[in-house]
Amino acid sequence: MPPTLNQLNIASAKAKCFHCGDTCNDSPIISGDKSFCCAGCRSVYELLNENNLCEFYKIEEHPGQKQNQTYYQGKFTYLDDELATSKLILFRDEEQSLVKFHLPLIHCSSCIWLLEHLPKLNKGILKSEVNFLKKELTIRYDHQVT
Repeated sequence: MPPTLNQLNIASAKAKCFHCGDTCNDSPIISGDKSFCCAGCRSVYELLNENNLCEFYKIEEHPGQKQNQTYYQGKFTYLDDELATSKLILFRDEEQSLVKFHLPLIHCSSCIWLLEHLPKLNKGILKSEVNFLKKELTIRYDHQVT
């Protein structure tokens, strides 16, 4: 016998997002056998899955736990300005650029793992390295690709 509407609502209300661990709303987004609270969490999972990077989910109980998003609204729009980005570039030649970012809120092994696997997610990124103690990320990339 198929589940009743009430049973489906109860199941939906109890669903946990596979990516971040948050409780899903009344209409979780389903992908395969996994539930997601939003399209963003599903997209991150699909990106990791397509690139054989789902080991990410073994790092911590809730590796995709969300941070306070309102803090970041508009905070990085300066990266769209070529003058600003030129000041971030430590080295540039005909093929490659090297940039370093300060990441004051980096706090877990999940972040480190994802950041150091950026070359698998974007072929233009040649190397990414995290210095957790200094809270810095250094990225070498092919600026003709990325």
